[in-house]
Formats: sequence, C-alpha cells, structure tokens
Amino acid sequence: MAKKNGMIVAGGTGGHVYPALATAKYFRKNDIDIVCAGRPDSFEKTTFESSGFKYLSFRCYKFPRGINIFEYMYSIINNILGLCNMVAYMFSRRALGDRKIDFVLCFGGYISVPAAFAAFLTGIPVYLHEQNSYPGLANRLLSLFADKVFLAFLESKEHFIPENTLYSGNPLRFTSRGKALEYEYPLSVFVMGGSLGSRILNENVYKMVRDFSEELHGKYFFHLSSGKRYYEETLKLFKGYENIVKVHAYIDNMKEMYQKSHIMVCRGGATTVSELMYFRKPSIIIPGDFATGDHQRKNALKVKNAGGGVIICEKDFNSSILYEVLEDLDKKKYLQMVNNLVMISKVAAEKKIYQVIVDGVR
Repeated sequence: MAKKNGMIVAGGTGGHVYPALATAKYFRKNDIDIVCAGRPDSFEKTTFESSGFKYLSFRCYKFPRGINIFEYMYSIINNILGLCNMVAYMFSRRALGDRKIDFVLCFGGYISVPAAFAAFLTGIPVYLHEQNSYPGLANRLLSLFADKVFLAFLESKEHFIPENTLYSGNPLRFTSRGKALEYEYPLSVFVMGGSLGSRILNENVYKMVRDFSEELHGKYFFHLSSGKRYYEETLKLFKGYENIVKVHAYIDNMKEMYQKSHIMVCRGGATTVSELMYFRKPSIIIPGDFATGDHQRKNALKVKNAGGGVIICEKDFNSSILYEVLEDLDKKKYLQMVNNLVMISKVAAEKKIYQVIVDGVR
C-alpha cells in the first residue's frame, strides 16, 4: 500500500497549534507524511518548522466582527487568494501521483477555512478537531461537509450533526505526567494567562503579593508566565519580591513546569484545561470575558463540576479573592481535587484521531 500523505492546518494561539502539533507528531511516528499549513511569518510556522515539519504558508484573514466594508473586502480578497493557493497546491500534489494529499485535518479558526474548502473542491476528505466546549464559527461552517468532527469536550456535540462527531479528547504535547507531588510548603503555584499572557492575571497576582507578602512567604512560591508582550512591565512590578515570585516571559519546558507545580492559576483555554486535567493539577480558573460564546467558562466547568478546581468570573476577580481561594485550598481539599481529576483525565486523543482517519482513507 502506498504511503499516505496528509495536511494539518492550525494557527493563531497555542490552543489551536499545540493539539495540531501533537497530532502531527503522532502521524509522523506512524509513517504518515505530514505537511503543516498556516500563515506566513507566524507562531504556527515557527512551531511546526522547529519540530521538523514541512510547512506551507497561505494567505488568509479573520472574519470581521464589525461593519467596516473595507475590512470585509480585505478579508474576502485574502481568503479567496488563500483558497486559490491551496487548490493549486493540492492539484499539483495530485499530479505527482503517490504524493497526493489523502486528507486534510483542520484545528479550527479562520485559518482552516481556505484549506478545508480547497480540500472539499478537490475531492479530498476533510476532518476537523474542535478544542472548545462551544465551537467557533469556522468549525460550525466547515462541519457541513466534513467527513468527521473530533471533539475535545462532549458538550460541543450539540452544535454539530451528532452522528458525524466523535469524542476524542484534546491531543496533548506530552507523553508522561510524572509522579504526584507531596503536599508540602512552599506550595508551587503556576500562573499562566495562555500562550500570549494575561495582564489582568499579572496585575492581580502582583497586588496579592504586595498586600499579603508576609502571609505568602514560605507558604507559596509563584512561577508567573507573563507573556512576552507583558514581560518587561511585569518584571518591574515584582522587583523586590523575588523571594516569592519568579517571572517568566514564556515557558519553553511546559512539562517540567506542570510537574513541579502544585496548583494552577490560569485562563480557561481548551489546551490549558486539557493539560491541567492530564497533569491532575488543582486549579483556580479565571475564564476570559472576551471568549466567543463564553467558551472558556464552559471549558472550565468540566473541571469545576468534577471537583477539580474553582472558577472565578473575570468581573469578580481581584487580588483579595485570589488570596482567599488559595488559603481555602488546604491539604484535604487539595488531595481530593487531585483524586477527582484522575477520573476525567482523557489521554491518547491523537491515537483515536489517527485510527479514524487512516481507516477512512484506505
């Protein structure tokens, strides 16, 4: 049987890109040739290429939310150009016979639209993965002609044709989670506002440290991933508090950071929620009010309802509430949360995705 060739499309934030990368690596390990695709000069380009994947850049542009006619025209033109680019690429691969693209797997967002339409127009099977509890517009639209929609959260099933969905979980970039930490002081608290950082988390952790430094000292140590764009300002904020907080612009070794952390303070992005479930980390989740369809809060509800974490709405979030919730998390509650997270940690999503796609394109 000829070797299969696939395309994986993702872009934007780590919430889309990291599950796509984990899946691409699994396909490659199982002798499927993968080309990854996304925007030029982008986060996804750097991420895929640094992992050794061939990368195809194409033009695309987000769908405008307002009524700016010029932005609409710019979006339409760029997406049509991207569609033409992808159609030409797929036809050129088909002309090479055994190098033709056998499937396209998209991980949501506007970046998926030109690639998925191009695959549909050229007769290539289209597969989607939805990372969130509430799907975005792109995946809802593309699902109308997708061969299968893989779900990270069962709650999103109602937004698709039910018989065309499969609960896979969220592909993760880790293959082992390590041993559970003992509950002993100082507790290590990992604060992360997603791959881009969060100013509201940075500032409120600072206010908490400033106002309760004596109470926190010796009991907690914070690793704060500020995001590269907020790094310099956040570093200045915490000057003089280095005995309580270490500020990181970005965490390159996420596995190590998860393994050495007792508690997480984080946003409710799909990848973050899936990873904290995998590593079984009791968490304080502050969903972003900006999230489409309130999807960050809906993602976080899976953890809260299982008894693995606490949700604080962004409008209610402040340094005093954060301190109170941390202090309330005693040893008994902490260990119970860890045990509760064991029950909902889903693994090997990429294996399930791989099997369904390979069986479908034989």
